[in-house]
Amino acid sequence: MTPVQADMPPIVTLTLNPCVDVSYDIPQLIEDQKVHATATRLDPGGNGTNVARALKRLRIPAWACATVAGEIGMLFERLIGGQIDHPHLVRIDGETRINTTLQQRQPRAQFEVSATGPVIDAATLDRISAEVLELARNGYAVLTGSRSPGVPPGYYAELCAALRAQGAKPVVDAQGEALAQAVAARPFLIKPNRFELEQLVGRPLPTRDEVIREARVLHAQGVEWVCYRPRARGGGGVHRRRGRFDGRRFGRRPLTPCNTRRCPASRPGLRQRHFSATRHRIVRSGRFARLAGASQHSAYRLMARQPMSRRHCMPSK
Repeated sequence: MTPVQADMPPIVTLTLNPCVDVSYDIPQLIEDQKVHATATRLDPGGNGTNVARALKRLRIPAWACATVAGEIGMLFERLIGGQIDHPHLVRIDGETRINTTLQQRQPRAQFEVSATGPVIDAATLDRISAEVLELARNGYAVLTGSRSPGVPPGYYAELCAALRAQGAKPVVDAQGEALAQAVAARPFLIKPNRFELEQLVGRPLPTRDEVIREARVLHAQGVEWVCYRPRARGGGGVHRRRGRFDGRRFGRRPLTPCNTRRCPASRPGLRQRHFSATRHRIVRSGRFARLAGASQHSAYRLMARQPMSRRHCMPSK
């Protein structure tokens, strides 16, 4: 374990409904005709799983809690071998789901099929909650991904309240009723995309100013960070006390401490080198410590607010 890892608070990810992602590259999908894939790929899936895999690549230890079921669950367990440092798998009845993605070459298009997943009973949920609380202590708990059948919409809210009671910082990436109830439990951070934020507030948000206005409403309800991803590339965050939009892009670039103009890492050719040289200092004293990287299909960034050394990575004006 490096010095960066030694003094970091614990990080736990929770994936209630993991999956095995099967991706096919195909020439073209034609109705009522068989199509032959030109390439096939298997990956362990689920948002929390992807966060844990990204943390592994950043050499940041994380404990990944997930449910597994049946033969597909055994395949999932084999796929995460070497990709996650500390898996905590809870076996349940049924079969872990398989999600399928078709990448069509001509015309360029993507088709996705998401399965339902096995049922989780109340006793298993209590067991999972106890494990997350024990592992998180006063650190971070990332609650993300779709809910399995049998999981009530208020589960994330209940777990958020329990985590806050013991001094932990819950991070919620959900949508619909699950997100609405979780917000009432005052999570440390939420990460809605445009559709999810509009669904949460009940109206369209066509401009950045409207996003900031609604973020301030969420801050008043106790949410520390609102990290918003309005489009396929890019995003930003609004903090409760500063109350302004930090528009740094979270695109598929090399993992760097920031992309601001004042940081030397913003110059081409220096990003990765600066990240490697100052990683320990940035994680310990930077205002934004990146705790998670991009998953395979999305730009997912987790940011933790920490005391700031003015010498490093000042946000752009």
